[in-house]
Amino acid sequence: MKLHRAQEILRDELLFAYLPASARSAFTVDSYSPEHSYVSGGYVFEMGLFDWEKALLDGPLLPRSGRVLLGAAGGGRELKGLAERGYVVSAFEPAPDLLAAARQVASSFPGSRVVHATYSDLCALARGESSKLAGFELDVDLVWLGWGSISHLTEPGEVLALLRAVRTLLPDKLVVLSYLPRGSEAEKGRGARKLREALRSVFGRLGGAPVPEGLDCHTLSGFAYLFTEEEFSALVQQAGYRALMRQRDPFPHAVLSPLAESARTR
Repeated sequence: MKLHRAQEILRDELLFAYLPASARSAFTVDSYSPEHSYVSGGYVFEMGLFDWEKALLDGPLLPRSGRVLLGAAGGGRELKGLAERGYVVSAFEPAPDLLAAARQVASSFPGSRVVHATYSDLCALARGESSKLAGFELDVDLVWLGWGSISHLTEPGEVLALLRAVRTLLPDKLVVLSYLPRGSEAEKGRGARKLREALRSVFGRLGGAPVPEGLDCHTLSGFAYLFTEEEFSALVQQAGYRALMRQRDPFPHAVLSPLAESARTR
């Protein structure tokens, strides 16, 4: 087990050091494509909606019916859970294998659909540029950004651009999102931390790129940015939202409400 973990750390640190930052998004999409746990029959998919997701949908904040814009739909776990509750879902997903699985799920629910697109396409649409989401159904009652998906936007400013794009396109809609949190150094384990530090020192001397604070990499899920609570709070405010609710456990998530223009300029 320790050897396997050391091999994973070595692989991750090589990617940090030598994969260009511009290629991280494509690498993450490729990492998810063959991940069978997220498609029908896989253990994550078969869990259905998580307890915290059910609590949100059962609570007073969110509409109980209508159309939902679902970004980064994965293999269709959330799509299925939302559609079974009576929502009609307009979704998009970048990873080809997950896209095919999500489309199969959507085929069982009239009115729901999934297209091949990324969060960058949503931002392009908000800027009035050519986009795979041109003509996409945006007459929705709720925006739901897929489980932890904003953390896979790892370039500076990407998440802020996404939230601002959502606010431009859907200026009066609530947004449900979740994200990966940054833990303490102690939580990483002393052995793993020392190995990472040693590898980064070696790769740095060999011309490898420095690792930005908060950037993480996992063997099966590509690159991710881990937010501190302070960073997330600042992000929400900068994007023109306020958190109607926000919880860290059992998985960090929030419901965002757009601020009025007068409140944004104070």
